[in-house]
Amino acid sequence: MRSVARIRGHTLIVRGGAVVRQALVDVAARANWRSWTLSACFLATLACAASSQVGNPSGPGPACKDTRGVFVRPTPVVRGLSTRVARFENAVRWRGQTAIVGTDMPYFGEPVSDSLLFAYSGASLGAPSFDGWYAMPRIAAADSTLVLVWGEPADTNRRRLAFVPSRLSSLWASTFNRRSGWGKPEKLLATSEIGWSSGNLVTSVKTGRVQMAVPVFSEAERQRRVVYLARDAKGWRHMPVPGTDGAVSSALTEARDGTIILAFVASDPSLTHDENSLFITSSSNGGATWLPPQVVTHGGVRDPVVLVGSDDRLHVLWRQMALREDGVDVIRHVVSLTLSQNRVWSDPSDLHARPGFFRFTSVVDGCGTVHVVYEDWHGGGEVGDVDYAAFRNGSWTEPVHVLPGWVSIDPFLMLAENGEISLFLLGHRGTAPKGKLANYQLVLE
Repeated sequence: MRSVARIRGHTLIVRGGAVVRQALVDVAARANWRSWTLSACFLATLACAASSQVGNPSGPGPACKDTRGVFVRPTPVVRGLSTRVARFENAVRWRGQTAIVGTDMPYFGEPVSDSLLFAYSGASLGAPSFDGWYAMPRIAAADSTLVLVWGEPADTNRRRLAFVPSRLSSLWASTFNRRSGWGKPEKLLATSEIGWSSGNLVTSVKTGRVQMAVPVFSEAERQRRVVYLARDAKGWRHMPVPGTDGAVSSALTEARDGTIILAFVASDPSLTHDENSLFITSSSNGGATWLPPQVVTHGGVRDPVVLVGSDDRLHVLWRQMALREDGVDVIRHVVSLTLSQNRVWSDPSDLHARPGFFRFTSVVDGCGTVHVVYEDWHGGGEVGDVDYAAFRNGSWTEPVHVLPGWVSIDPFLMLAENGEISLFLLGHRGTAPKGKLANYQLVLE
């Protein structure tokens, strides 16, 4: 049975007529499966499970490029720019090249690094002059400038072990251009809790505006709410998104006609017992007003991603947590069957990743194929693989290891306008858990 999206807080329509309830799974317990050798990278992954969702750019959309589903040519990235590996957050195409940002990733047992690793076409771009820490840096391209946004953790104890802090108290931005370098950092938000780990930067090809949506804890209202931020010639503007009370995570994209689409996870106020349900809302006037949120599904949602296909249909993916004790988590996908604002969604299609998977990232190409990569920890153990699967013609392909015979972790995808899909990851040849990790880029053929 297909589900009909409905306004948050009103009549419930659920697939198959069954009302599901949330049963949270203790993800942290799975950390015991990891070896201490890879703990630094693994803990960073947990803290930013949704941070590297690199969505499709707005505008005409990427070209349709047929692929055979194999990532090839693992090429070292930013070699010589750092003595350590980096946890890259995202990459964009800018002025004909690739700009990529991340933070130096110390190995387990070393103090947390506050240095920013920023590369552009193989050369370092340095960092803004900032007397603080960089956590979860993201970049977006806007005409002749790069826009950098990062968070500063509430806890900046340098004796803490190597992991990315998940509790942020401020959000900052700076711009870079080739003539004058980095601009002065600007504080965008300051409060006791900012959900930047689920945020993503989106550049509108229609307006050139860089925008994002971030769950923020309101001290006055004593609850979280999504705040929409956009940068124009006059600077950054902030607007709370109505109907997003209690939001714990969010994802943003923009359709080709300029409609802003926001997915967020919150509780449904019309239900007595509900947690982690998924909602969609949109704005057709640059975030000035928003439609009432509509429910996509109830219960067990984490790490949502929303993508716009070349046919203007919405693809929504998320980690669906097991709602029964004997169940397993899956990566769930639905697509809008209508282009109207009152969307009708397809039946869900589940990608059955191995138990214990983490950190999935996805893009939809110009052919309408959804590509997904994620960390496969083989149900536990000390050695991880990055796995790949694609959703095409109504079904998922069988997941495969991207680099058989390697240890690989920490993936994210980038889709170029020419249709080329790049994968960035950490890895090393061989399956020894204590091997030296390095950053690599691969291309899908």
